[in-house]
Amino acid sequence: MNTSIMTSRDVMALLQISENTLLKYERIGIIKVDFRLGNRKRYYWSSIEKSLIRLSKRR
Repeated sequence: MNTSIMTSRDVMALLQISENTLLKYERIGIIKVDFRLGNRKRYYWSSIEKSLIRLSKRR
């Protein structure tokens, strides 16, 4: 299991999406924020990978 930690910017760059799209995906449950450091969101690579699989199945 890859436990690499990603920032919001990392996720946006990986998925080639805007900040608004990332926030929308969080709100509707496609992407999960794994934890926060202060006011900063952090994501595990494994969670993003699972989100990509779910997203691809929706299409």
